[in-house]
Amino acid sequence: MRQFKLEWEELPEELKEEKIDYFIRQNSEDYKSDLATQRAEENETDQETEFYNIREEDLLEDEDAREDAENCIRAHFPIYF
Repeated sequence: MRQFKLEWEELPEELKEEKIDYFIRQNSEDYKSDLATQRAEENETDQETEFYNIREEDLLEDEDAREDAENCIRAHFPIYF
């Protein structure tokens, strides 16, 4: 039986972006909390106010969230089948 190995780097960029977006949406509460804390510190406001002002688009555009999501996904590679 022949075995195949798939590396994260081998995936098309479009598929990677799709997987990162999906991961962020599935874990949005965690990412929202992190972003709210960051914004509260920057704007000298409270975290709860910032939490409720964050939209999904904000999360998907946040570079820290995207980098973290990619690292979490990458941890499951390579995939053998």
